[in-house]
Amino acid sequence: MSARFLRVEAPHFTAHAEIVDRRVSAAPHDCAPIIAYMRGWDGAKVAAYCRRMGWTLTVHRYPTGARA
Repeated sequence: MSARFLRVEAPHFTAHAEIVDRRVSAAPHDCAPIIAYMRGWDGAKVAAYCRRMGWTLTVHRYPTGARA
C-alpha cells in the first residue's frame, strides 16, 4: 500500500483523500465528503477532472511514521 494522499484546492474548498493502490480510497473516513464521488477513481481520471474544473491537485507522502 502506498503512503500518499492527494490535496484538491478549489476556490470554495480544500479537500484531502488517501491514495491506495493508485486509486482514491473507497473507505469513507479516507476521503473528504465533498469529493466522495471520486472514491475508486484512478489518478489519471482525478487529474483530468481537476484540470477541467480549474482546480489545483497535488500528491503528497505522509511523513515517516505517520501512517502504517
